[in-house]
Amino acid sequence: MQRLMKDSDLRTINEREFLEIYEYLREKTKEFTEIKQEFLMENPQYLLILRLILGLSQKGFTEELGFTNKIWVRHFETGRQNFRRSKLIPKCIDVINRYFAQKKILRVEEAIKLWRRSQAAREKFFFKPEGLNYNIKKISQMDINDFKLYFSYLNKETENFTKFDPNILVNTPQFITVFRIILDLSHRSLAIALNKDPKTVRTHEYREYKLMPKTAKEIMELFERLFKDKEMIGNVNLEPCLEYFKRISYYDELEIEIENILTSIENNNLLTQKHVNIIVNTKTLNIDFIIYHNDKPLFAIEATKLKETRRKNITHRIAYIDHRFQIIKLKYPNINTGIIIRVDKGQEQLVKRIIERELINTNFCLVNNEIEKLSEIVKKFI
Repeated sequence: MQRLMKDSDLRTINEREFLEIYEYLREKTKEFTEIKQEFLMENPQYLLILRLILGLSQKGFTEELGFTNKIWVRHFETGRQNFRRSKLIPKCIDVINRYFAQKKILRVEEAIKLWRRSQAAREKFFFKPEGLNYNIKKISQMDINDFKLYFSYLNKETENFTKFDPNILVNTPQFITVFRIILDLSHRSLAIALNKDPKTVRTHEYREYKLMPKTAKEIMELFERLFKDKEMIGNVNLEPCLEYFKRISYYDELEIEIENILTSIENNNLLTQKHVNIIVNTKTLNIDFIIYHNDKPLFAIEATKLKETRRKNITHRIAYIDHRFQIIKLKYPNINTGIIIRVDKGQEQLVKRIIERELINTNFCLVNNEIEKLSEIVKKFI
């Protein structure tokens, strides 16, 4: 169940998984009597399952929010990070709790029927590959090795970037992301070049809908034109593209290293989530890693790379993170907190002296190669 909640796109789960999540939500909402805002923040895609349990379509839920355009509900259910900060979330929580209070809850058999209908609609209108298709991650989930692999796929499909067939994008719309990185374009830059909204570009890259041949042709013609302008036809070097990837993407070597260590800990009751929003009073803090044990937050970990050379700047950064932990402990008094720091060797001893002097709310701090101790520290508490 934990692996399902962590890794799965809840729009594509099967019937057995739907039942698992149904029971999980029943437990977390105290038999469908109350949902709190922070629980929806744990995974915004819970909204999809919850509205089906309430017997509401996207349009129906939108109307309950007092709107006519269902784009907010649709985007929130994709789990996109920026929607977690939306001012509509409290209203969304109020709608769900009002339905709970009025006992407007479908029996599990009815909820499954509604889920089946939603799946049928998705099959009809959403992306369905018709030819050669590659499994390419969203840019927010890519690491550098992923990009190298996708680069090789695209190199093969385009015959060393000499053939720009629109069907490549029809069959694998995520190749738009790979093209965009190779050309060193942000979402916004590509959207401006195409005279489209950046959200539309993301929709294509995330493969949420079919990419129609006409649109694919328009995008591919732009890519070919840009390749010609930059004299890159048949002449694409991977190395600068890797630098573009690091700049454009969410890639962070330190976070990847931490994630690999945490993933290697074998414990079925342990769940790690990245970039989690924690709401304390009116503040929303985004924490790099939250480790849950038996569904309770056990660790909050922040990762940071210190490039400053001035003592006061280093002190300010470390003290700022420690202060964030103080706020988190108002909500979770028993949570363990840790900072993992990557710093130039020449600054390492200075950073350690500042750590000894400044930290109050941080349970442990690992600098550079001390990151190897992380697994051992976590295991002591499980």
